[in-house]
Amino acid sequence: MDRSSLLETEIKLREFNQSEIATQLQPETAQDSPQPFYFHKGKQRDILASEIKTLRQEIEKLRQDYWFLERSWWSQRVGIPEGGSLSRPMKLWRSNPSWYRHRTLVQDCTERGGCCGRDCNCCSARQHTLGRRLAARHCTTRCHCCEKARGLKLNPKQIKDLDKQFRFSSSEYCRRIRSASLFGIIQGNFKDSPFDLIVDKRRCFRPQHAIFARDKTPEEARLEREGCFRSLQVFRYNLYQKEINSKSDYALFDLLYYEDELRKNCQTEIVLRQKEKGDINSNTHSPSFEDEMSRLCQDNWLQTRDWWWTRGWMMGTSGPLGRAFELWRSNHSWYMHPVLVEDCKARGGCCGRDCGCCLDYQRANSSAGVLGAGHCTVKCGCCLESRGSETNSVGKRYYAARFTFDNKFGIINFQEDPYRRRVCLAAIWGLSLNDI
Repeated sequence: MDRSSLLETEIKLREFNQSEIATQLQPETAQDSPQPFYFHKGKQRDILASEIKTLRQEIEKLRQDYWFLERSWWSQRVGIPEGGSLSRPMKLWRSNPSWYRHRTLVQDCTERGGCCGRDCNCCSARQHTLGRRLAARHCTTRCHCCEKARGLKLNPKQIKDLDKQFRFSSSEYCRRIRSASLFGIIQGNFKDSPFDLIVDKRRCFRPQHAIFARDKTPEEARLEREGCFRSLQVFRYNLYQKEINSKSDYALFDLLYYEDELRKNCQTEIVLRQKEKGDINSNTHSPSFEDEMSRLCQDNWLQTRDWWWTRGWMMGTSGPLGRAFELWRSNHSWYMHPVLVEDCKARGGCCGRDCGCCLDYQRANSSAGVLGAGHCTVKCGCCLESRGSETNSVGKRYYAARFTFDNKFGIINFQEDPYRRRVCLAAIWGLSLNDI
């Protein structure tokens, strides 16, 4: 039996349950009419009756789908040999009804925009759904609470793309989720009991709580105790160089590319808000403020998930790389590294002026969240005003070829590209070329 198919079935069960809850909580239905059904007359009453009938049919179909899929899950579960190497640890781990509150799974829900990152407590409340023991656990793309929090509804194509991206394949991200879901372990951590890694369901999880015990070498532990963090990062970089492979390099570039795209959207959003206030002359033929903001919010939501998936891949590919990244990014001002500040200044960004835009709190308060904070892109309104004109298509292609981390054609080489290597060292490890 393929263990991935079991987990995929569990995700589908959660999707059906959360779709049913969302259908029952639709804000503009006959159920929420301010007057009782019998108060309405004529055509309005017929419309309400049709809405109620459609809703009931949809809920009934979701319940049927859940019932049949639950039986399918059981047929897969009994296909696991009893007393085998998979059945015994899985049975022990899942004997705890709160197993899905494992740190890795809670962090994954949080970073994907789920309810574990808010105070609503939905992921814990689902544990008490009557007759739906397999519906307990974390959010999916069908979660009604998440839809309200992000302020937009995903269309079927976006849902399909997200489901495809986070499906259980051979990626390092999926291996981490499988290990936590089936065995309660974190890859590389063989000291802590899995049951000690369950997050208290009464406490809302925040990313800073995700401090995992890793397979640190004795030298790493010594450097950490002595507070020699630069030497610690250099040591981890050298470990990474010994195990380096092209996949981890691609993950580095993809991660920085998504961060750059999120900063572009963030800076576009700031310009739009300034135009709305009248601080900047706007083009009368441009899309409406609401339409453009909706598009940006939607794009940011998808880009953030891409970033999180890539981060999971990177963390699972290399232990030294993951530990170095976690340590460096624990400082919220990591992007003010001298190398990155110099790069922004040399590219004509706000670090070369006294405006202080790169430290402006607005960039962290956009729909891109904390990933929107950072240095200037071609979309920075202050830079546009300073140079006096927008960048044309030729200029944008010139800029992209030299400064972006878009590696969709796989032609960027970390070892042979000195500019990107220098930026990557500062952004991922907090190091400069002089340190190595």
